[in-house]
Amino acid sequence: MKKIRPLHNTGTLLLTYTILFCILMAGIFAVFIMEGRSFVNHADAYDQGYFWTVEMKNNIRSLLAGDGYPLWSWDRGLGLDTKLPIDPFMIIAALFPAGSIELGYSVAILLRLYFAGIAFICFCKVVKLDNFQALLGSLFYVSATWVINVSLIQGQFIDILIVFPLLAAGVDRICQGKSPWLFILSVALAMSLNYYLAYMAAIGIIIYLVLRYFHYGHSAIGNYMLYIIRFILYGTAGIMISAVFVFITIRTVLGASTGSGRDTTQLLYDTAFYMTTGLRLLSRGYAFSYTNIGIPVLALIVLFVPMAKPSIRHTHVLMSLIMLAMTCFPFFGSMFNGFGYVSNRWYFMLIFFLTWTAAEHLDLDKLTNVWRILLMLFWWGVLVFTTLGLSYLDVTGDMSLREAKFVGGNLAAGFVMILVIICGRFFLKSLRARQAIITLAVVGTLMLVWTVSFQGKTDFYFLNGEVNGQLISSTQRAGSQIEDEGFYRIDQVDWINISHKADQPVNENLWWRNNTIYLYDSKLPASLTEFNKLLGNNLGYSKRVYMQSNGNRMGMDFMYGIKYFLGNDPLNGKTESSDYAGYGFSPYGEVDGVEVFRNKYDAGLGFTYDAFIPEKEFLKLSRLEREQALLQAVVIPDLSLDAVNYGKQLTAQDIKTNIQNVDYSIVKTTGVEVDGNTFTASQEDAVVSLYVEGVKDSQLVVSFDGLRRLNDSGEDIGDFHLWCANDRLSSAATNSKNNQTIAGIVDYDLNMGYYDDFSGTLRIHFSDPGTYTFDKLYVSAMAGSNYDEFASERVKGSYRVSEYDWRHVSGTVEAASDGLFFISIPVYDNWEVYIDGDEQEVIGDANIAFMAVNMPAGTHTVELKYDMSMRKLALMVSGAGLLLAVLLCIFGRGRRRRTREYLASSDLQDPPETEEDPEHALFWSGAPADEHVPKHGQ
Repeated sequence: MKKIRPLHNTGTLLLTYTILFCILMAGIFAVFIMEGRSFVNHADAYDQGYFWTVEMKNNIRSLLAGDGYPLWSWDRGLGLDTKLPIDPFMIIAALFPAGSIELGYSVAILLRLYFAGIAFICFCKVVKLDNFQALLGSLFYVSATWVINVSLIQGQFIDILIVFPLLAAGVDRICQGKSPWLFILSVALAMSLNYYLAYMAAIGIIIYLVLRYFHYGHSAIGNYMLYIIRFILYGTAGIMISAVFVFITIRTVLGASTGSGRDTTQLLYDTAFYMTTGLRLLSRGYAFSYTNIGIPVLALIVLFVPMAKPSIRHTHVLMSLIMLAMTCFPFFGSMFNGFGYVSNRWYFMLIFFLTWTAAEHLDLDKLTNVWRILLMLFWWGVLVFTTLGLSYLDVTGDMSLREAKFVGGNLAAGFVMILVIICGRFFLKSLRARQAIITLAVVGTLMLVWTVSFQGKTDFYFLNGEVNGQLISSTQRAGSQIEDEGFYRIDQVDWINISHKADQPVNENLWWRNNTIYLYDSKLPASLTEFNKLLGNNLGYSKRVYMQSNGNRMGMDFMYGIKYFLGNDPLNGKTESSDYAGYGFSPYGEVDGVEVFRNKYDAGLGFTYDAFIPEKEFLKLSRLEREQALLQAVVIPDLSLDAVNYGKQLTAQDIKTNIQNVDYSIVKTTGVEVDGNTFTASQEDAVVSLYVEGVKDSQLVVSFDGLRRLNDSGEDIGDFHLWCANDRLSSAATNSKNNQTIAGIVDYDLNMGYYDDFSGTLRIHFSDPGTYTFDKLYVSAMAGSNYDEFASERVKGSYRVSEYDWRHVSGTVEAASDGLFFISIPVYDNWEVYIDGDEQEVIGDANIAFMAVNMPAGTHTVELKYDMSMRKLALMVSGAGLLLAVLLCIFGRGRRRRTREYLASSDLQDPPETEEDPEHALFWSGAPADEHVPKHGQ
């Protein structure tokens, strides 16, 4: 039997791919190009990806300036580790000028897609596909709907599309008796780029390597066990090598908040999910989700041919079938997402195996076999019925005209391609000509249908340069211009994309390099979420991935060390912000046109206590009482009480509180029926108006205990937005079924600000109709006198920072008595505390989420040093992993030689490389024009 020769003319193949890729991407994104749009969308790409690129730019600039690469950022919320410069595409985007980062972000996405195709071609070389199959396969791979959609949602996710083919190629090279270095380094790269996606890839690769053993004709069970063990060792070496890049990040994420507001225990999806299977396979085009697979139509039709006759030797077919089956059950969406909420980000593996299956059998001569033609026509008909047919019958729901054009254009092109395959052999003897026609047809179809799909959809993306214009007018510009050499944090209510309502803030602080309390990052520590929950600060935990504010509550402002508040900003039209400045803030002056307020109680980065309270006693207090307790005693976890050497221990009864219940009456309702502790809203923006009077010198808070939204069956469905407003300000809270929401939130405290004298109406707005029931609705007044007494006492022992950077903080603390020194850095175990040069034992989770150390009376020099010990440990682990990889390669030479000899003696051997006959050196396929050459393993 003749064997296919290894790919020749690789340079020509890569050049052809490059040309076609450029044409294809120009066509797919033609609407973006014509409208001057970037790939930065108004959601995750902007809120996270764009500003991560900005942070990378700042950190690289610091590195080039000789200041080192910052491993810690004071700009990320209350402080967080930074991203290391691992992703070469993010680095490329970061190297663009500050005003052109959107362009750099878009270029980086295109480069990622380009190299994803290159990686697929590399895999094709390993499994011996011919040039035509490799070329079409790579174009299929980078243009699948899931891939295009993901590139426009979170560009960094495309990295795994590059790594996964290399992982699979590494498996095959090992099975072929070749070096394991590709596999080991691909594991290390996958972990380093994105440990989350690497986890998904690991599951797919494990299934793949378990099956791939049989493809190469092996059958001995004993050897199979050794085969698995070797891969475990190779994978371990790769993971160890990546430790220097991901060790700290993974440790942090393990302590992050992972609660989900969405039930992941359902056995099956809704019926509509299965009824739209045809649509998801072919895809409607652009969709902001991870559910559309969208294999190009020719690949989709062709891959049904091998699926009709699966074999243990056809690993690609088995993997495709296994993963298609996984798409039918929510459990696998949860499993691939770390057993969290259901997400189909793992479809990158499905795309790979479906594309490989199609490419493997994309033989234009074999496809003219009668049963293959009938099979393709049959499945083409099935696709017509399950997409346009079911939509016409209104079974799958409404389909827009644009979506119908996308699907219809694909199906029409698919039918034409089948005709070309059928008739081409009879009218075109040249295989090269048929391949060229099919290739151009694929490219043309994709360009046409994507152009239709994106029409009218680009408004969700920023114009090139638009982000820079927004940032220049951001209120946070004033925070970067305040003349203050010490450590301080700023607060505000006007972020770039919202105004006075609970929603996620963008990470604009990374652009302005301001110390804020905001954070949009999945590494938000669970202890900080718990802190916000215990104090009823819904703005700090409405989603697990961000903390947006503290509701301008006076006690929390002090705890966080907020020194400046940014108010009215005529430049961007936010002229109602100054009213939100909390108690204790007074006018500081205008900075670049922004009204700035300064806190008279500047707690800085920390302060001293002369007393502590065990956590079990702290939990006996109400939410608002806890806010006052934090000014009087530091909360110590019950298990850490033995570590406390100084200070007096208090109980819940010892805490001085002055919170008064305020009588109210319901004076008006709009679209709401009131029945005791139940509000039934019959319209959007339904309103219940409460009247209160006689509130003096107090912070006014409206609270709900046990608030739930019920359906007609009395089931708690949550998912609402509410806010309380008067003529001065509003305060909002959100309950969402979003898959990133913290579950089980039923208590809400809405701060309505501080008043010298208030009598008036408080309007509670419910954005959605429904039945709202609660255990208690009450209004509280927190007098400022209690705050003044204890805040002024705490500030006497505040940490006066003289200098600080990412690795070191120094200053002094004057402790009036023996006690504890509190530091408002969330506990990540990455800071060491030194008092007068002596390292102190850090009491973790002090005040629920922060740090504290024992401190005797007197004036002390306090230093904080970024702890490099875990970094050094990670470096040692990486070195050990590299050594393990070298040893595995050295001691495995004999076994690899025997494997090659076994394959050479079987029908799986590779033919010797010979110089190509010019007559048979096809531009597309590298195979003789007059005969079909069987592929490796068939």
